[in-house]
Amino acid sequence: DATGSTFIVEMHDSVWRRAEFSAGSFAPGESDTAAIAVIGDLFADLLDGQQMRANNSRWISFGTVRCESWRAGNVVLLGDAAHTAHFSIGSGTKLAMEDALALAASLHEQSTVDDALAAYDAERRPVVVSTQRAAQASLEWFENLGRYVHQEPEQFAFNLLTRSRRVTLDNLRLRDPEFVSTVESAFSAGTGVAAGTPPMFHPYRLRGLELRSSDQPGFWER
Repeated sequence: DATGSTFIVEMHDSVWRRAEFSAGSFAPGESDTAAIAVIGDLFADLLDGQQMRANNSRWISFGTVRCESWRAGNVVLLGDAAHTAHFSIGSGTKLAMEDALALAASLHEQSTVDDALAAYDAERRPVVVSTQRAAQASLEWFENLGRYVHQEPEQFAFNLLTRSRRVTLDNLRLRDPEFVSTVESAFSAGTGVAAGTPPMFHPYRLRGLELRSSDQPGFWER
């Protein structure tokens, strides 16, 4: 908002342990003030004098929740009780509020509770499944960050922006054509491939084997 933003720190478990952080034991709503102080020092250059503010802030190992059924009789699950989406792509609070709105609308529009709950499930489940699919891809990208940290800045930034698979090359080109042009130029530099050739049509080298794109789309030849 106008006065602040969420600051998320993710790291591999081995790094977390070497940094001597601790999960600790905290009461509901209590924050890990010691960890917040350390993080404030670690990222002082990025914070530029701004203070870290606690908001139920603590270390967690994210757990993905999927339920085959979101109801038992007239008891209905909403939000994280029914589904979770990694916070790098989805907001649990937003999903829960949308669940509540959809449930209220279904109860208002349908003549029976059973019909209302069926309508609620039919409306919300496809949205949640799509969000969870994107969130899982993003979660796995961050879990395997070590694969990408040695890439050139342009390629790393491109992978970061497209990690959920919801943003494709063409989607990103619509949003920022100059950035995509820079990435493609950097990717093509020194390869001998004609300028403007889409990256997917570049030759691909796997150890000592080079595969080059054929004249027929969708096929590679040796």
